[in-house]
Amino acid sequence: MRLDQRILDRLELRRHIGEEHRLILGVLQFFLNAAQVAAGTLCLIGKGWLDHRTGQQAKA
Repeated sequence: MRLDQRILDRLELRRHIGEEHRLILGVLQFFLNAAQVAAGTLCLIGKGWLDHRTGQQAKA
């Protein structure tokens, strides 16, 4: 009886840890997505600025 209870406790603990891992992974995924969006936006702004500078140099 006691052995069964220990196994159940361990399974419950493992399930709890699994839920925490899923939560942490979800948060990490959110930040990774946000970082990708920010990087993409910065690349677009940088490219637009470079195009703008190149255009001004071509005029001069």
